[in-house]
Amino acid sequence: MTATGSDHRIAVERALARIIAGQPEALRSDPDRVEGVLRDEVPRAAREIAAIAAVQRAGIGSRSAEEVLRVLREDTPVSVDLAAWAVGVWQRSGGAAAAAPIQPGAQPGQDDWIGDGAAGRWVADDSDLREPGPRAGQRHEGAVGTGGAAGTGGTAGTNDKDRAGGLHAPAQAPTLWQTASLWATANRGLVGAALAALLVALVAMRLFTPSVEITDVAVDSPFVGDGQNRAVRVSFNARNAIVKRVEVTIAQTNGKWRRTEWSYDVTPQERAQGVASSGSLSYGDIREPVRSVFLYRLIYDDGQRSAPFSREIVVLPVPSSRPVLKQITLPAQFRPGRWFEVGVAFDDPDGDAEALEVTVVSSTLTWKQRQFVDRHPEIKGLKSGSFNWRMYVDNSNQTVLDFVLLDARGNRSEPLRKELNFR
Repeated sequence: MTATGSDHRIAVERALARIIAGQPEALRSDPDRVEGVLRDEVPRAAREIAAIAAVQRAGIGSRSAEEVLRVLREDTPVSVDLAAWAVGVWQRSGGAAAAAPIQPGAQPGQDDWIGDGAAGRWVADDSDLREPGPRAGQRHEGAVGTGGAAGTGGTAGTNDKDRAGGLHAPAQAPTLWQTASLWATANRGLVGAALAALLVALVAMRLFTPSVEITDVAVDSPFVGDGQNRAVRVSFNARNAIVKRVEVTIAQTNGKWRRTEWSYDVTPQERAQGVASSGSLSYGDIREPVRSVFLYRLIYDDGQRSAPFSREIVVLPVPSSRPVLKQITLPAQFRPGRWFEVGVAFDDPDGDAEALEVTVVSSTLTWKQRQFVDRHPEIKGLKSGSFNWRMYVDNSNQTVLDFVLLDARGNRSEPLRKELNFR
C-alpha cells in the first residue's frame, strides 16, 4: 500500500546511504560527523536529521531495533513514528546491527511508515517507492483501484515509477568531492600534518632561494651642468646570493652622454653594507634641463641578473646672474679717420661674460649697421675685470650708443648709454 509521504525523508535516506557507502566504518561511530554531513546535503530536513543522529547515538550499530526504540522512548524526545522511521533508515542503509526488523504498532495515518508483516520490513510511505511483494507461498491481497474491488486476486496497483526507483533502489556512488570531504573529515590529523609540511616547505623555499633587489639609486649632490663629477650609489638587499657587479644602461635621454652603458665591480665591503658605487656622472653647460632614464641591474656570482631598477636623473642648468657694466671710459677727443678705444669695466659673479653689444641709438651720420657684437674670449672666467673696445669713424658726427655685456647663457646687463662727438 502506498500513500503520499515526505520528500525530506526520502532525501535524508538517500544521503545517508551515500555516506555509509563512502565511509561506513569511520562514520558508524561518529554521530556528530554524520549529522554534520547530512545537514550540508539536506539543510531543510532538520527534524529528520535529528532523529537519524538520535538513533545512531542510541547504539543502532550494536543494539537491536527494539533496544534502540526503548532507549529513545526513555531518554530522547523523539516521536514514535519518527524514531521507527529513523531505525528503518539505518537498517536499510547497512549501518545497523544485524537483527530482525521491528513492527511498531502505528495507527493508520499516524506516521509515514506502514508495517508490512508479510514482507518482513518497513516501507516508506511515499508514492515513488516500490511496495514489498508477498512471501513465497502467500497470497497477496489485491489493491483497491479506481473502478475495481478489493480481493479480486489481482496484483497491487504499483506503477512503473514505483518499480523503477524509491528508497530501496541501489544507492548512488558518492561524488569525488564527497569522498574527499569525508576522507579529510576522517583524517584531520593527516590533513593538518600535510598543511604544516607544506608551510615548512614554502618557508624553506623563501629562506634558501637566492633573492637580490635594488631598493634605491641616489646621486650625492644636486645635479647641474657644471662639468663636475657626482657619485652615484646603488642600495640593495641580497639573500642567498653574492652580488658581483653593478650594470648601468641609459634607456632614454634628451641629452648627449659620453657612453650609454657601463658596469662596476662590487667590493666585499660594499656587499656587506648593501650599498655599491656605480661610478660618477657629469654634464657640461646646458641651457635647458636634460632628462635621462637609467636602468640599474645587479649581477650575481652565477651570472644571473636582478630585475631592472628604473631611475630618472635630471641635469639642471647652472643658476646664473646677469653681468654688470660698471663703467664705460671714453677718450678725451674723437677725431674722424682714426681708431680709438673705449674702456669697459664689469662684474660677473658667474664668470661667464663673453661679448659686448653696441647699438646705435641716434646719430647725425648714417651708419652701415646699427648694432655691433664683439666677442672677448680674454674675459672668460673673470668675475671682475675690464677690456677695451676699438672703434673707427670716417666723418664728423654726433652719436649716442648703448653698451650691453652678454654672458654665455644669454644673460644681458643693463645698458649703459654714452654720447660721442666726432670733430
